[in-house]
Amino acid sequence: MNNYISAVSNLVTAEGLALGLKSGVSQDVMVEVISKTPAGLGHITTAWPGKALCDNPLPAFMLDLARKDIGLALTAGASSKVPLSTGSVAREVYNIASAAGRGEEDWTTGIYRTVKSLSKITE
Repeated sequence: MNNYISAVSNLVTAEGLALGLKSGVSQDVMVEVISKTPAGLGHITTAWPGKALCDNPLPAFMLDLARKDIGLALTAGASSKVPLSTGSVAREVYNIASAAGRGEEDWTTGIYRTVKSLSKITE
């Protein structure tokens, strides 16, 4: 599972950096900013322990806000001609989660609950 998570994270990192470069943001600035956030530090040790891993839905960041941000990035990618394939798939899963009533939950918990539900995992 580690290599799968790492490989997919590698692709979404490349897509995000390409979108930033195409939008005029320097690579050095992006690396500096991203390296201080869960995107750069790793969600499994930053955002997930107090939320998704203990099934805490109280939002630090609401799922619907993440869904909106994905949409904004996809719009920017389309207008800049930067392919954001992982974002397109992510938007669909976030839409499913929101439609299931998880839009006001923490984004990590809501997505984890949704993927577990789609996978027929009950705990």
